[in-house]
Amino acid sequence: MNTATTLPTSEQAAKQLTTIIYALYAAGVLTGGLTAIVAVILNYVKKAEVAGTWLESHFSYQKKTFWYSFIALTVGSVVAVVGGFVAAGIGAWLDNFLGTILLFVAGCLGLVPFAAFIWSFYRIINGYLTLAKNKSI
Repeated sequence: MNTATTLPTSEQAAKQLTTIIYALYAAGVLTGGLTAIVAVILNYVKKAEVAGTWLESHFSYQKKTFWYSFIALTVGSVVAVVGGFVAAGIGAWLDNFLGTILLFVAGCLGLVPFAAFIWSFYRIINGYLTLAKNKSI
């Protein structure tokens, strides 16, 4: 017995659009974020089409994922790069042990953008899987 919910035609089209937007976010990994920018623009342009439906929660979730990821990746990358240069510069003035510690700390700062990347990819997958079940998120 098929227990899949049949959606009205308008919701089917909106669900297909939402699926495409999730795919654009996922493809952002391969395109350096360019398709993610297209996806967030679609979220804002097409938000009226999903207003008042269960798909509205997915649009909100997608936009939050984009902006939180953008901020974390940008700030984390800047801090890691600046921290690396500062650590390398100070490390040159200090003995080898302290310089090594500072470079290790700078390397740890590089984990911030990596963690943001993993977090955003998790959210994209989680959102798509929830969408596939016809559930709001």
